[in-house]
Amino acid sequence: DFMLNFAQPCLKSCNYAFLAAVMQKSAVCTCLTLKAVNFILPFRALPKRSVMKKYLLLVSILFCGIIASAQTLDWVWAKTAGGSQEDALNHVATDSRNGVYGFGYFKSPVLQIFGNSFVNAGDKDLLLVKYDTLGNVIWAKAFGSSGTDNASDISTDYAGNIIITGSYANSIQFGSYNLPVSGGQNAFIAKLSGNGDVLWAKGFAGNADDVGQAVKCDKYNNIYAAGSFTSRNLTIDGVLLDSMHRYNAYYCKFDEGGNLKWAKRRWATEFLAFT
Repeated sequence: DFMLNFAQPCLKSCNYAFLAAVMQKSAVCTCLTLKAVNFILPFRALPKRSVMKKYLLLVSILFCGIIASAQTLDWVWAKTAGGSQEDALNHVATDSRNGVYGFGYFKSPVLQIFGNSFVNAGDKDLLLVKYDTLGNVIWAKAFGSSGTDNASDISTDYAGNIIITGSYANSIQFGSYNLPVSGGQNAFIAKLSGNGDVLWAKGFAGNADDVGQAVKCDKYNNIYAAGSFTSRNLTIDGVLLDSMHRYNAYYCKFDEGGNLKWAKRRWATEFLAFT
């Protein structure tokens, strides 16, 4: 089974303001809100629209019920930043050392964020920002190719490292790791230290559009990644996953050093989405 979070598409439509929404004194309510909308479903495509509407209705009822019964929350801090075009930190994570991370993108030609200046390398670049518990920016990093790069998910491990996943359109640089492009969109996974240093990064090679969509860590700091691919074949660290259908999913496991433990694939008759 694979966990699908149906609330995530709603969160992904938010911008920087969402970062403030999760920074509240009552972490209990935030935790309940996120966990209440998780469903365990068999590993397959999302339900058809008629069935999906019923799930989303249930999600809405649970979400509203939790908010209605929650105590009044006090804002700790709120931060915003942006340029002349669409910029967003639409994924948030925290680590065991109280670090707060925002992961997203920026389309502005130049982005100024609390003393950091970034020049867009293409249509849409990746943006990763670390805040302390008071909302001060510790560091900010940008990664971009000459095309459209997409931020899909972020997770942290028990050692305080950050793992991100998404896709890139052209050759992209993560620290000293250059990831070439072999098709349309290429999936990637990258691991950074709590100080913002890139520890390793990997691109998954195919000849069409392949997207990293979800990443999680276990208590042993192993990393689990999942995504979709339309390439005829997808190669993950030397493991070849052949396409079985128009829509295909990959899911794989890496150890903390970035060594692939295994990689598998499934297929579906409809578009696959994971969070």
